[in-house]
Amino acid sequence: MQRWTNATIIIPDGAVHKDLLIENGRFAAMISTDEPTGPDWQQIDVSGQILFPGIIDLLQHGFADHLYNDVDPDCVRQNSQLLAAHGVTGFLPSISCLPRDTLTDVLARLARECVVSSGARALGIHSEGPCFGAPGAHNPQNLQRPTTDLADAMLRAADGKLKAVTIAPELPGAEAFIGMMKGAGVSVHLGHSQARPENIARYAQWGIDAVTHMYNVMPSLPPRTDGVPIFSLTDALIAEPSIALGLICDGIHVHPKLVQALSHLPANRVFLETDANKYAGSSATEFEFYPGYWVTSLAGQSRSRPQWRPVRFVVEPRRGHAKLPRLFWQEFGPGRPCQQPDPGPGFGDGGRNRQYRNRQAC
Repeated sequence: MQRWTNATIIIPDGAVHKDLLIENGRFAAMISTDEPTGPDWQQIDVSGQILFPGIIDLLQHGFADHLYNDVDPDCVRQNSQLLAAHGVTGFLPSISCLPRDTLTDVLARLARECVVSSGARALGIHSEGPCFGAPGAHNPQNLQRPTTDLADAMLRAADGKLKAVTIAPELPGAEAFIGMMKGAGVSVHLGHSQARPENIARYAQWGIDAVTHMYNVMPSLPPRTDGVPIFSLTDALIAEPSIALGLICDGIHVHPKLVQALSHLPANRVFLETDANKYAGSSATEFEFYPGYWVTSLAGQSRSRPQWRPVRFVVEPRRGHAKLPRLFWQEFGPGRPCQQPDPGPGFGDGGRNRQYRNRQAC
């Protein structure tokens, strides 16, 4: 039995300075710092660190030595063991835009890999694409139009393991594609989209319930010259209460002030995702994301060649996750509530996921 002391603990109502009791590897209680415990309790000073519930990462293309597109044998189980030590308790192994035949083959093989996970839980698969309006860092040659035939092929190949798919809903055929995915219980995210802001409410009615990496690969409109503000795509997404916003909180993908702005939203409107890739957290390690597109991980960032431009999140998930309370406190101070985001549509429990009692201590 352990008593963790000298900690700042994030709970749904904010940050508190209390001690945590650990029994049989699980959080048993949270008590005041002056409340006594018996001699059987081992005191562990966490040296003022921030403690928060583990991230449920809904967008993760790889970690350590594995890129999920490659479906290396035992890749999910091996990463699940490593991820728990980096603040991840659940994750969706994610794939990028792939050709039709490759896509279904990868989904089928990755679905079988997701059956076994011994650390962080593999909750299923996220297919980021292939139906995009803008490729971003994905292979533009692999973009496809959404059809019911494509949706059916993806669902059949994944055999119940497909849990999220990212799509540009403005593409012809998207409504039927989204309807088929929603009918199978798949969370459908808007991403890599050039959608018109006035159509977002309609897309939400079709079944769009989330956004993949808010602000990234979205159009930036030039200002008007008549002084009237522009209603942008990101404005429309913030204004639509039924859509949850996925946020890469690494200090690279999204400006810290935009992160602080989103922290004003209710906790069920924002969830964290990493977009992590192969060799995340490593230094000066290179891999081929798709043919001819090489990515080199550096300290806290990554770059592609030959352009050598930043492309991917490569620091460990816990570092990005910890930035949220820090960025929030920079604006409001530690006395204000800092709610943990929900893990995203279909993966939460109405906010109870942010409680500690009986959760595994890892």
